[in-house]
Amino acid sequence: MGKLAPGQRLGRYELGSPIGRGGMAVVWAARLRGSHGFTKSVAVKTMVPALSADPRFEKMFLDEAKLASRIKHPNVCEVIDLGEERGVLYLVMEWIDGASLAELRAANGGKVPTYVAMRIVLDAARGLAAAHAAKDDERKPLGLVHRDVSPENILVERSGVAKIADFGVAKATEHEGGGTNAGFVKGKVRYMAPEQVYCEPVGPRTDVFALGLVLYEAMSGSHPLAAATDVATLARIAAPEPVPDPADVPPEVASVLRKALAKDVEERFATMDDFARALADAIGDRATTADVATLVRESRIASGRAGAFGVAGDDDEDPPSSALTPATPKRRVSVAVTGALAVIAIAAIVVWSTTRSAPPAAATQAPAATTIPIATSTSTSTSTSTSTSTSSAASTSTSLSISPPPRVSARVDPSARPSASSASPPPSAPRPASSDVLRTRE
Repeated sequence: MGKLAPGQRLGRYELGSPIGRGGMAVVWAARLRGSHGFTKSVAVKTMVPALSADPRFEKMFLDEAKLASRIKHPNVCEVIDLGEERGVLYLVMEWIDGASLAELRAANGGKVPTYVAMRIVLDAARGLAAAHAAKDDERKPLGLVHRDVSPENILVERSGVAKIADFGVAKATEHEGGGTNAGFVKGKVRYMAPEQVYCEPVGPRTDVFALGLVLYEAMSGSHPLAAATDVATLARIAAPEPVPDPADVPPEVASVLRKALAKDVEERFATMDDFARALADAIGDRATTADVATLVRESRIASGRAGAFGVAGDDDEDPPSSALTPATPKRRVSVAVTGALAVIAIAAIVVWSTTRSAPPAAATQAPAATTIPIATSTSTSTSTSTSTSTSSAASTSTSLSISPPPRVSARVDPSARPSASSASPPPSAPRPASSDVLRTRE
């Protein structure tokens, strides 16, 4: 099939215009056309034509549909259909009438009221708990981990109900194993957990850490670990020092965040359900779904786009004109330098902590070879897209395979991770050009 365009049909679905574009797929405003004039607004996700012939990307696309379709919960964006038309694979999702958490933050000076933010994150936690509990056809746990929890992937309906979306890099750990291929970083850098940086096995607590960062940022307006570049951000995430408490939040809220953001995975909430219960206890009756609905309404975000998947509009109306504005073309940037410097940054943390913790007599000895969990592949490609939402909250995605620089070992050695008791703050990292998202192939 040739290049897709507005007005074309994929099965029962008529395409509007692109409303989101990433490294692997394009999301379209679309309309289901039934008999006797029946219509329904939906979002349709199609693979980027350049990748449609690659069986690896086709598998990722199909895996997303299969995994997401197993989750039935009011706080998860529903997958409605999967189809193929003249060689084009497409995924159909529910149409969210509202805005993403990223858009709500942007419309309110970068942050939202503390307890309203907690109510939104509570809904997302409940949706993620349902995803973590998903089972296969034999009723065996899938061990599903989202791995890409971010403000852009939390969609808030005008009713005040929040939903988690985008399982494009989710992993069924029980079927595939808990680890990520060495050198392959999946998810947005700003919301990664330390175990992702070190290429260690991921699990529900990985999503707990990411959601904790989302909540911290939504309440305070600042990210506790973000730096000027992806490399420096990775260094801060990987460092053993604890995440500082946000300013001006009640002690019970700070306590919940502290546990969710523990650098040691064993010190975090054991399950997303545990995190949700702690959030609910801390919120009490201080914020309700109605308060979230009021925030969405008063934010005055133009309908037509809600994060990566949602498009506002009633089922009996055509998509608003803002939803039919072509998305910003994707741009390609090189991340070879960023990848190499990420290796150096993490190596610096390990070496720094090793030399600091060594006895004085050993100070003159050459340090032992350091092994770090980064790349063995040599191919590097990225693709980045900008959100078409009326707010300036942009969602980008990148495909990355990092090749280590000369004289740096690229073997995975989790035992090399420094501990908080033996490490000093890491040295500042170099500042190459960077993107907000590193999303990679299996």
